[in-house]
Amino acid sequence: MPAPAVSAPAFAAPPPPVTSAPPAAPAPPVTPAPPVTLKPFTLAPAKPGPPAFQIPAVRQTILVKEGWRDRDAFCEVDSSGVHISGAIERFIPWPDLRSITVKGDRIAIVSPTGEIDLAFAPDGVSEPALAPLFARVLEEGRSGELEPTGALHELTRGTDKTVETFTDADDPVVPIVVGGFALVAAIMLGGAIPMIVV
Repeated sequence: MPAPAVSAPAFAAPPPPVTSAPPAAPAPPVTPAPPVTLKPFTLAPAKPGPPAFQIPAVRQTILVKEGWRDRDAFCEVDSSGVHISGAIERFIPWPDLRSITVKGDRIAIVSPTGEIDLAFAPDGVSEPALAPLFARVLEEGRSGELEPTGALHELTRGTDKTVETFTDADDPVVPIVVGGFALVAAIMLGGAIPMIVV
């Protein structure tokens, strides 16, 4: 077999000659910007943000003496003071709470807006044993030492014990009442049936 033929190397055409770019047109003259004028202004006072929501340490139904009668109300105690709503609407900040007095099952609170006579009433029933505990919570709040331990803890334990006692006391009454009504109905029906038959 014959040997392959070798061809001569091919050369590329020479590049075109480099020419310089035409001179650039002169830039237009720069005009200075007009001066900036500021309008006069006054600073407005900052608007207060929304009040921070505080979780009440105590939320409890109470009885408020209004005239000769007790009316249902709701009491919330938090770090800012005592909020009473329902029968009366009142907010007493801690610095305005002048005195707290316990009289039996009642607590008298004196503030610049007047005296409020109230009773601590879980489940709508006044409980004399809880009045001194609630007064201690109010005293701690007034002194700025409202903590989850201490008087708040004692009040919570006392309230739980009282509600448990209410439940225990209510339990035997309901079956006795239902049984009494059933017995009366049976006696009445027993007396009425012979009369109807005759």
